[in-house]
Amino acid sequence: MVSEYLNITKEFVMNPIIFVGQNVLATLPGIFGAIIIILLGLLIAKILGNATKKILYKLGLDKYLIEHKLDNAIGMVSASKISGDIVKWYVFVLFLIPAVNVLKLGDISLLIIDFVKWFPSLIFGIVIVICGLLVSEYCSRNLKNTTFKFKNQIALCIKLIILFFFLDVALSEIGLNIVFIENVFLLILGGFIFALSLAMGIGLGFALKEEGKEFFNTIIKEIEKKD
Repeated sequence: MVSEYLNITKEFVMNPIIFVGQNVLATLPGIFGAIIIILLGLLIAKILGNATKKILYKLGLDKYLIEHKLDNAIGMVSASKISGDIVKWYVFVLFLIPAVNVLKLGDISLLIIDFVKWFPSLIFGIVIVICGLLVSEYCSRNLKNTTFKFKNQIALCIKLIILFFFLDVALSEIGLNIVFIENVFLLILGGFIFALSLAMGIGLGFALKEEGKEFFNTIIKEIEKKD
């Protein structure tokens, strides 16, 4: 009776341990293979990222942005470094797919693969936003250098429109539904344009008040002379 109880207890305790041990031993080759792929991916990604950064720096990308005062649009950060980091992480993520396939984690592998497939869209969205920041800053700065009376207000309006356009494209690329945000922005933009038009009209009216008065006085004098 005691020996039978010991055998049952032994099977109850040892069987799960043996099962786990066998699974671990079976997955060890996959784990080592995944580690090797990830390390190789990190190495290649770092090499390509550094190469991209150095090439863009030597081509004068950072210098160009600083000379045209566009570096503040991206937070005074080196554009070459940002580009290098984007390339590095993009390449690294590409190596995650074979690493996950080697592990054979079932549904978890499918989730990770879906994320990896979506990640390039995220990278592309970030690139679009950065381009939008640079383009909007460039257009805004050029408008502020003009002689328009309401140049600052017009520059701000143009900057917001450009930023929204690029942000809209970026979020769509990422896969987010932004219909509500688009509608809210259009309402705000419409109100801003109306207020700006009203201010410009009032300002123009005051600016031409004296000129208009002189013009009408001249006409009246000419009529009186003819009479």
